[in-house]
Amino acid sequence: MTRPPLDAAAWTDPGRLHVAFSGGADSVCLLKRLIDAGLARRVRVLHVDHRLDPDSADRAVRAGRIAADFGVPFETIVLDPSDFDPSAGPEAAARHARYNALAGRLGDDETLLTAHHLDDQVETLLIKLLRGAGPIGLAGMPVRRRLAHGWLGRPLLAWPREAIQQELRDAGLDWIEDPTNASTDPDRNYLRHEVLPRLEQRWGRGYRSAIERARAAQRSAADAVDARARADLATLCGDAACGFEATLDLARWSRMEPARAFEALRAWLAPQAPPPPGRFDEFRRQCADAATDRCPAVTADGLKLHAWRGRLWRDGCPDPVPPDWSVELTPGATELALPHGLGRLAGLALAADPAGPITVGAIRAGDRMSLHPGGPTKRVAEVLRAAGVPPWRRHRLPVLRVAGRVAAVGGRWRDPAWLVSAPHWHDPPAGLLPYTSPEH
Repeated sequence: MTRPPLDAAAWTDPGRLHVAFSGGADSVCLLKRLIDAGLARRVRVLHVDHRLDPDSADRAVRAGRIAADFGVPFETIVLDPSDFDPSAGPEAAARHARYNALAGRLGDDETLLTAHHLDDQVETLLIKLLRGAGPIGLAGMPVRRRLAHGWLGRPLLAWPREAIQQELRDAGLDWIEDPTNASTDPDRNYLRHEVLPRLEQRWGRGYRSAIERARAAQRSAADAVDARARADLATLCGDAACGFEATLDLARWSRMEPARAFEALRAWLAPQAPPPPGRFDEFRRQCADAATDRCPAVTADGLKLHAWRGRLWRDGCPDPVPPDWSVELTPGATELALPHGLGRLAGLALAADPAGPITVGAIRAGDRMSLHPGGPTKRVAEVLRAAGVPPWRRHRLPVLRVAGRVAAVGGRWRDPAWLVSAPHWHDPPAGLLPYTSPEH
């Protein structure tokens, strides 16, 4: 059987090559071919243990033995399933956690290589088609794309599954069979075991080549759609740069034809994927029907999209900050390192001796504060709403309480009875930068 060479377009930089290694036939074949190509000194093997079944740790040990036989460095990355995004399906949640963990091992311009092959490409295209994808989705998996600070490469995309297994049989190499691959419950496995054999029975092995030609045609169409989507995105962002903290014009986006709105959203969220078409359609309907004080939201590949005040917003998902976080300030201290990546508060000298504990934490229902000497109190939620703080981000602003009374919020608002000046909020999350300086 003729076997294609590795596609070196999967990596174009001379840096380290990290191999995502399950120990299955695909990843063993990829590792073998890299070694055969004289790349052993650049290779590092990474195995992800999802801890989703009782035998996963044993498979990690076996994968390590296979890597040791090849003489390459090996690392097991152990995940905690309780950290997986509960809003995604089990397959998507595990995949997102796996790629996050692998991406975290990449240095600048290093490459993560996966063993996706031609049959994986066919399965991906059929799944995308059944989910109503457009040209960009039907263009399939690229040989190379950006991932975190580095790259993701797929050198085996031209290889059919039987060529991979024959390569290992000819070399006398063994591999690990993942027991979950036999189940037809996951969509991809159902296609693999039930649908693709029938396609081959009817149309022969050449059906994959035909699908690959269709994929290549969709790639050309996708390039044109992507160019239009980026032009639409620039219009939706307005004068602002379309970075992570940008928001989009909701009214303009809602008036777009659905397919065009979907592609503009894809361009905005890249490299994360937009919501699946069904959830996308429902989100669009909610945005059109929601009252002005409502906040429709939808999750999408590790992100959460919100519609609020005529704009589309995005945040990471799940939220890394619990809604009830709180820490106590040591008496006499003037600085405090905040938990959950919220930065640091400084300049906490009080104007009067407290009659109780000093804490910093999330906003609470019913919180009120006075902003002027002797003035009336206002609801903190209303102060934040008037300032344009999105409702889903308000719990991230540090609220300073003295003896249970709100003395300051963020670095912008203070009760002059307690603080001579507002605290200095250093290194806050980017989405809260407007609320780190005193209000004038």
